[in-house]
Amino acid sequence: GAYNKDGMNGTEDGFLGKFNPSNGRADWVTLFGGNGNDRILSLDFDRNENLYFAGHANSSTYFPLTSLSGAYNQGIGGSMDGFIGKMVGDSLVWCSFVGGSSGDWISSVKTDNDNNVWICGNTESSDFPCYNSGGGAFYDNSLGGDNDDFIMKFSTAGARVFGSFVGGSGKEWTGASPAPTNRLGFDRMNNVFMVGMTESSDFPLKHSTGFYDSTYAGHDGYLMEFQFNNNRQMWGSFVSGSGGTELNNIVVSSDDRIFVGGTTMDSGFPILQDSTGFEQSS
Repeated sequence: GAYNKDGMNGTEDGFLGKFNPSNGRADWVTLFGGNGNDRILSLDFDRNENLYFAGHANSSTYFPLTSLSGAYNQGIGGSMDGFIGKMVGDSLVWCSFVGGSSGDWISSVKTDNDNNVWICGNTESSDFPCYNSGGGAFYDNSLGGDNDDFIMKFSTAGARVFGSFVGGSGKEWTGASPAPTNRLGFDRMNNVFMVGMTESSDFPLKHSTGFYDSTYAGHDGYLMEFQFNNNRQMWGSFVSGSGGTELNNIVVSSDDRIFVGGTTMDSGFPILQDSTGFEQSS
């Protein structure tokens, strides 16, 4: 049956709603959460129009965890955990916490062209549930510094396929605020791109072709690419000038052009204009 929660159990709940485009009326709206503070920060559909949503919560009771056979299923582990859920129509078919024994936040959920589900976020948990998919996949299961970013992949059935810390010995941050973000993108080959911010001079960079900046400036945006079929790192670069830069959004066009957005406090940020395009350099 339809999932419906019409009363708050905690201080702050997430909510989900579906609206009819022909008349603007709500088909359904529901609260989502438990006895604590719960936020939904990201939504995406797969190719079958199943809805995935993700965020973070610190609810120890009443949170609507929903087990699915063969899927990744976890209870609350720390002071704050990320969570991921799946709805088929108006029915909640899967919902699990994702995290370790400290604070964990999911900032983005995105589905690829094969209906795999990807999430990224930030963690303070040294026991975060990383997973080595083998075959030369990018894999780091050691927390560096106070916190690291992470990236994870699930099958359409919710099985954990791949999961790794992303970071160096300093801080990383893909965002845990309620501001909307889109930190994952896919090209036509299903290669996945991820953006964020790092304060690690030893961040895992990788030179491929084209743009590459290996000069650490103190507070840098980063852009990474992982291969679709084996989760190997294909590319990784700082994106900054003399520091004070964060990347928090990425989209990939239908012809595989990559667009990123963010914020900078850097007067020397690398400006580049094409022959006819817009440019604001100050």
